[in-house]
Amino acid sequence: MSRSGLDRGRLLRGIAANMFTFVTRIGVQVITMPLLFAFWTTPQVGVWLMLQALPAYLSLTAGGFGAAGGNAAIAAHEAGDTEEAKALFVSTWVAVTLTNLLLIAAFFVSSGLVLDEGMILASGIAGDQILAAIGWLCVFVFLTVQTSAIDVAFRYAGRYPLSMTIKGVQTIGEIAATAIVVATSQRLSDLPMALALVRAATFFISLVIARNVAGELFGGVGPKRIWATVKRIGRPSIAFMAAPLVFGFNIQGYTLLVGAFFGPVVVATFVAIRTLARLIDMATNFVFQLAFFEMAHLQSAGLELQRRIFASLTLGMVVIVVGYFAGFLALGPWAQHIWTHGETEFSYPIAIVLALAGSVRSLTLPAAAVLSAANRNAAFMASYLVISALAFGGAFLLTQAGMPLHIILLPLVVAELGQAIPAIRMTLMRLSYRPTALLRDVLSIRTRLRDFAVLRG
Repeated sequence: MSRSGLDRGRLLRGIAANMFTFVTRIGVQVITMPLLFAFWTTPQVGVWLMLQALPAYLSLTAGGFGAAGGNAAIAAHEAGDTEEAKALFVSTWVAVTLTNLLLIAAFFVSSGLVLDEGMILASGIAGDQILAAIGWLCVFVFLTVQTSAIDVAFRYAGRYPLSMTIKGVQTIGEIAATAIVVATSQRLSDLPMALALVRAATFFISLVIARNVAGELFGGVGPKRIWATVKRIGRPSIAFMAAPLVFGFNIQGYTLLVGAFFGPVVVATFVAIRTLARLIDMATNFVFQLAFFEMAHLQSAGLELQRRIFASLTLGMVVIVVGYFAGFLALGPWAQHIWTHGETEFSYPIAIVLALAGSVRSLTLPAAAVLSAANRNAAFMASYLVISALAFGGAFLLTQAGMPLHIILLPLVVAELGQAIPAIRMTLMRLSYRPTALLRDVLSIRTRLRDFAVLRG
């Protein structure tokens, strides 16, 4: 792989930062669930897992404007246009703040509907605790969105590894906060309060460091230019916003659906199996994040380099998928029994469906990274969102028909295909890459190993 267009130092720092966040995120998944089951009742755990689904819905604008604004700011930086980069940064920050406040206000006004859910009230948790927990979750979301806006400054300065490292430290803080709260308190609202305090610390630390590495971006920008800039990045931003909406259907939506029809105990079992299945996302998102951040800097590096990176990433995904899911299906029952203190039971039918959906999703990520880094993700994300919504509707109908849970989950596979087919097709077209050529390059193991060896110098 040619080194032309690659900043090896930044890339290696990105790999190190990704590895750190990868380890800390695995720590969250591995440690949090046993902590909850060790100190709280299963109904309490189920209700918390349902409430924990809310932040994804309330922070959907942050990822959208932040990702699109970051890509555009990098382009402005490489063109030497600091004023344009500043306008993009400030406009992104204003857009994510205002839209997030509107979402939070709309949700909090209607949050009483959550308290009317008989299944939650049947768990024995007082309504005032649930309302307080929702309030703290709203604070948690607002602080998360503010930190996401600051990420544009880190990306502009080529310091995204530093931002990722800060988030890794934040994750460690959240694990510690969770351990302290669940071990000392039975109040549901204390946990989101502690997590919000950790996010507040992360925000202020990120703000101070961002001003040091990209101080030229912090300044006044006129309202007219802000509005014009927001309109310009609006379309790719909406495409990036589709991702949390998709997760709203494919992750949080199924959590709420299972909870509504099967109760909090089954929710806890389902989420335990799904969490084990989705641990692969920690590894595959490691690859996606690195590819997304770096490909934004390689738009003018030539198609040959981009094709070789894409082929190498695809081979890496194949290896990860085969290795992980073989281990998941073999060791899942043992791991889940230990992980949940024997409170939940592993189900092979559910596990197989989740593994199939996860395989399709993981193998799509290299193509998604190529397109997203160029702000060309609108079409495939629209397909992903629409198919996910239709698939979720199908899952709802299957619950009405009294189908078993593993059948209800089959639409998840259809949803992932809604992303995979258009994303891979569009990437091959963008890179002028024939499917047969991609297959040949992926199977050229020796060449791919030489590509990876470039990173070692």
